[in-house]
Amino acid sequence: PPRRLKRWVGISGPYDMTAMLPVMHKKGLHRRLITALMGHDCPLNSPTHLVHSLVESASSNDPWRASCAAMVASLLPPSMHLFHGMEDASVPVGMSRELADALRGLGLAEVHEAYYEKKSHTDPILEDPISGRDVLMQDLLCLVMKGKASAVNRQGSEDAAGVEAGADALYCPQLLPGVLLRLAKLANPF
Repeated sequence: PPRRLKRWVGISGPYDMTAMLPVMHKKGLHRRLITALMGHDCPLNSPTHLVHSLVESASSNDPWRASCAAMVASLLPPSMHLFHGMEDASVPVGMSRELADALRGLGLAEVHEAYYEKKSHTDPILEDPISGRDVLMQDLLCLVMKGKASAVNRQGSEDAAGVEAGADALYCPQLLPGVLLRLAKLANPF
């Protein structure tokens, strides 16, 4: 069957719920609550674990397991994009890196990562859009409009997705005064 999704985008996601249990518990979300929300099966609700299981099955000596893993992998979107703030204290940036590595281990050719310096968990989705400096939205719009992120690695180098010229031309008005944005950032628990 033809693939309906051309790409998948993940933004600051907790892609390994087992590893997130202590992090979330420390932030005040009890382990039992998280585990209950995950149907008492954190690995089953963790994309990183699921991809690792596919990689393990694909390299199995059992032809049936290997065939099933290859079939499931073929249903994934051909292009995966992960975006994450480097100063994310809610979901460690390593979550995106580990999922990207697992996807590459599965054999996906188009796995792109963008890491935004000096950005927290909510900066790319809350503070930046309100401030008018919305780099994530620029990258997402470039993905939708042209199929590529404007700059897929905010640490100074680019990967195979390339850099689109003129991506910084997106105009986003500032919605709140700077002093209110700074106060909100201080009060934000994420």
